[in-house]
Amino acid sequence: MRQLESITLSPEAPLREAMRVLDQTRIQIILVSDANHKLLGTLTDGDIRRALLREGNLEDPLSSAMNSKPLIAKESDSASDIRSRMRSHGIRQMPIVSDDGELLDLMMLSDPRVDLKHDVPVVLIVGGLGQRLRPLTEECPKPMLEIGGRPILERIINRFKDQGFQNFFLSVNYLGHVIEEYFGSGEKHGINVTYLREQQRMGTGGALSLLGDDVDGPIIVMNGDLITEVDFRILADKHLESGAAATMCTREHRTTVPFGVVEAEGEVYQSTVEKPTLSHRINAGIYCLSPAAYRSVPRDEFYDMPTLFSDLVAAGHTCRVHAIDGLWLDIGTKQEFDRAQHVFAEA
Repeated sequence: MRQLESITLSPEAPLREAMRVLDQTRIQIILVSDANHKLLGTLTDGDIRRALLREGNLEDPLSSAMNSKPLIAKESDSASDIRSRMRSHGIRQMPIVSDDGELLDLMMLSDPRVDLKHDVPVVLIVGGLGQRLRPLTEECPKPMLEIGGRPILERIINRFKDQGFQNFFLSVNYLGHVIEEYFGSGEKHGINVTYLREQQRMGTGGALSLLGDDVDGPIIVMNGDLITEVDFRILADKHLESGAAATMCTREHRTTVPFGVVEAEGEVYQSTVEKPTLSHRINAGIYCLSPAAYRSVPRDEFYDMPTLFSDLVAAGHTCRVHAIDGLWLDIGTKQEFDRAQHVFAEA
């Protein structure tokens, strides 16, 4: 049975204390219980980020940010059933409670296939011009802009590294020497780095044609200006399970029409919907690709990832989507850059 004392806090504890515990334990979850050890909720780094985005602060109690209805298992549930539920819901930890709600244990997803994800290479597309962030990017490539005192690209790599990924390909072009001087071979950062040097701009997918023959399994591809809390191990797992040629991460994006929308049949009025909110599934800029996908990328051409997916489908390959939620910051504009600074300044 796992020792729970180090990751269990009261609902009155401040978010600052939860962040300290998360950083020290690396288990990525806080269990919130009362004085009688009854489970009240759970808290993750993502819950804290969302609370801060809602204008909260680190002195707020855990009860203000915790998930009060977490997925739980009973002590009578089999280990295989619990693991199956975790995989189906895309989570990596599940509290185990007694029939009266007393916290007994925390089960971690230990499917041995997860460990194989360490060998999945990660390709980060970091050669863009960053024109919408000028003048910040006149002498610094966008992925090297600092958020909370650390380059965006370093935050991305650390997220992968914390999940066990070690092998990285960085696709560089504009001011690529700045990136190469900072990361070098990756040794000082505890990773392996290989550079894909674009002689001209190649889009979000063209640099995949520069991968050598040493890469012969699935890869993860991600835009180098994203800060996200995605669990990349689950993405890789689901991609392998599906047998698809390519998997695209998507997220829900809602927009509100600031007018009354009129519905009519020809010229016959039917109704007016006031300021409706529309929901769309958008490309999150994160992908998992099988060899059939990245080996089909044409050489020495400007080629984007959406084009790759369209071409794969046209060629008869199966492509899938993987829905993500939680923190996702696309730092492509000054507004998003300032928003990210606010989030990490609070943290």
